[in-house]
Amino acid sequence: KVYFFPRKGADPASSSDSTVLGILDNVDCSGKNTTGGFGANHLTSIHVAMFEFQDVNIAEKLWELDNAGCVVHVVRTNHGTDDDAAIAALNNCDAHNGVTIDSIHYRVNGDDNNTSADEMIGFLHSKYLVIDGFYSVSPNQRLVWTGSYNYTTAALTSNDEALLKLSSHDDFFQAFQAHFQTLAAQPSSTVHTGTCPCPVC
Repeated sequence: KVYFFPRKGADPASSSDSTVLGILDNVDCSGKNTTGGFGANHLTSIHVAMFEFQDVNIAEKLWELDNAGCVVHVVRTNHGTDDDAAIAALNNCDAHNGVTIDSIHYRVNGDDNNTSADEMIGFLHSKYLVIDGFYSVSPNQRLVWTGSYNYTTAALTSNDEALLKLSSHDDFFQAFQAHFQTLAAQPSSTVHTGTCPCPVC
């Protein structure tokens, strides 16, 4: 399935208007899986790799899903101060693990908020979402959404973007999961987990 943007006049806070919120609304963190997911109980896992993560509505939804029993892990590029509100929403902690956030530096020497600092030779430019678990009233789902869509309100309402959903393609799913684990293991990352540390997830 392919989604195209912009959606003029869309409300970024509405799951009927925001494509990504609509996708995340289909996740059931209380649903039971028998394979995959995270840990011995096969908790639904949500992996996000994102160059620009500025949409607070998506951040709040991911936090809500983690707090409801899913295991959410985000790897993003620390790209100045424009994403501070979204990362603060992700970094809140409550009853469950707390969202794991790996921040890959955009500027040399970790000087990410200094626009005159040199850019890193390598930084995360990927944009994808991987769900392993209970989705759309079905357990054991293995799904990927990828494309040009950053998690910003401009991507929804103003930009020419495309988002591709991949389902029933196990090889693609495994490749994205392997790539995500490679990103999360990079020593240049900085982990934020609020006050309730998450296991490696």
